[in-house]
Amino acid sequence: MAAEIARLRPTSISTMHRSFSAVARGRARLRRSSLFVPAGRMDKFLPKALASSADSIILDLEDSVAARDKDDARRAVGAWLASRPDVGGKEVVVRVNGAAAIEDLAAVLGEGAWPDALMVPKVASAACLEGFDALVRACEANAGRAAGEGVGVVAIATEVPAGALNLPAIAAGPRVVAATWGAEDIAVELGSTRKYVETDGVKSYAPLFEHLRIQTLLACKAAGVQALDGVYTDVRDAAGLRAEAGDAAAMGFDGKMCLHPDQLAPTHAAFAVPAAARARAARVVAALGDGEAGAALVDGAMVDRPHLLAARRLLDRAAAIDAAGGAAAPEAAPRPVRGLYLEDLNVGRVVEHALTRTVTETDNVLATTLSLNPAQLHLDHDAAANRAAKESEIPNFKGSDLGRFPLVSADFWTSDHLSERSRSMDAFSGTRARGTLMLKRT
Repeated sequence: MAAEIARLRPTSISTMHRSFSAVARGRARLRRSSLFVPAGRMDKFLPKALASSADSIILDLEDSVAARDKDDARRAVGAWLASRPDVGGKEVVVRVNGAAAIEDLAAVLGEGAWPDALMVPKVASAACLEGFDALVRACEANAGRAAGEGVGVVAIATEVPAGALNLPAIAAGPRVVAATWGAEDIAVELGSTRKYVETDGVKSYAPLFEHLRIQTLLACKAAGVQALDGVYTDVRDAAGLRAEAGDAAAMGFDGKMCLHPDQLAPTHAAFAVPAAARARAARVVAALGDGEAGAALVDGAMVDRPHLLAARRLLDRAAAIDAAGGAAAPEAAPRPVRGLYLEDLNVGRVVEHALTRTVTETDNVLATTLSLNPAQLHLDHDAAANRAAKESEIPNFKGSDLGRFPLVSADFWTSDHLSERSRSMDAFSGTRARGTLMLKRT
């Protein structure tokens, strides 16, 4: 069949790919999680993927399959698709071996069911996708399908340097329903040796990779397609995954690629819509209606058309999650403070810290005090020794101007909630509060 695809390749490229009904549907579907399944081990991993909560499963013919096993993997994927499997509403994606992978297309775009989308790696330009579209159109013609009743494309656009420079055109390419980014391949291409950086114990992407991540997001949103965050490769690091997925959701990504079923629950939690957010969005919609009202006051804040559009989008996403069997996210504890000034903290903010850590810096003392952590707050002994007079007056005293006894927990207050029991932070050396933030002993 591969020869037939090559012979049937159209000589002209349709410019009507944006109107394809299947592609339009693909842009609208829920993709909180896309779980990779090695095509060379489908017997072991596919049943687990189908039984999982993944929104999409990606049958991988590329990196997870050794060169000697490619033909067997193609046949396995083709046979499974030909059996017209019941996937329970999941999206089925096949990652092929590049934009010219005729053998892959011949195997997976034959008789029986077709995948919903094809993931194309190492896309260098829109021209690559135009050539790929021609191959898929040839498959459609060979199968007697109308153009556009076939499959969409999920493009991986940052695996080669040229792709990183052509992100807007790639995201707007033929059949594209979503795009994602990857760090591993381009790191090899560039000779980069550092994917993450760590500052004060907080891990984040190195500037190069954060740039690629942001540019992928912007290109997708400009093109009107979904933006999917790349994989988190350490499948044992649940905390790191939660932080990265949370960042992705807050940035505006529509979902995240996953390597292991254990990564699904944290990813879905990150992309869930909390009940409070749903309720506020409903209030915004109720206040602004069709948008003719111009502006309105909701929960003490002025809202207008951008807020209305965001609220409608959030409610649509919440409805899609509900339809997929999800639920409103529980109200998560506020995330750790990462270099914020004290003035940036909100009333009730929970600040995490390591258990039993001895702290000496002002910010760490305040963060520990505000954490509501069951571990007692204690200062470095040298700091306590500077309070020799109080130590002589109070047995076992280890404290500072924050209080006379080890603190188990404390409430966080602003200057609007002063009371006689609140202590000004001005007295503590080096504080940034300048009296605007207060602690109340509990």
